[in-house]
Amino acid sequence: MNTTEELTLVGISITLSLGIVNLIYNFRKEKHGNYINSITSARISYLKELRLAISNFCGAAISNSQGSSEDNSRFHSARDKELKSLGTLIKLFLTPTDNYWDKEIQQLADNIMLTQNSIEAIAYVGKLITISQYLVMLEWAGIKEEAANGELSIIKKEELNNKFIEKYKNHKNA
Repeated sequence: MNTTEELTLVGISITLSLGIVNLIYNFRKEKHGNYINSITSARISYLKELRLAISNFCGAAISNSQGSSEDNSRFHSARDKELKSLGTLIKLFLTPTDNYWDKEIQQLADNIMLTQNSIEAIAYVGKLITISQYLVMLEWAGIKEEAANGELSIIKKEELNNKFIEKYKNHKNA
């Protein structure tokens, strides 16, 4: 075998090796991209369902707080049952160990279900809507960040969470 044939063989070997390495790298990158896309789609679906549950719960709470008389006590009882069912559904969407958002939403849902005062119930509904809006804004910010930069680090997630907690507290105190 002469030098030209050896160089050709080395060139083919290097090209083949680089092709295999490139194939493996792209396969892993594609797999990771598909994973992120799946998680993003699931988060979007989760947000949509949570918003719908909170919307239905708030509507039922407002409807329920508009008073009842003995004439429509059976109707009021059905609305109360719907309210409790929707409140439980919301709790199932949330994490019991969350230190802020989920804990606050669960507490407001409980307050709404337990209060007998319609003015208090409507005030709690307003607070629930506001905190839910901030939670959705936080989740959307996280989704956009992940779409742009891939999986977020724990530090980045905490920074994003703290940023929206601060925004919510400022809104609440305004």
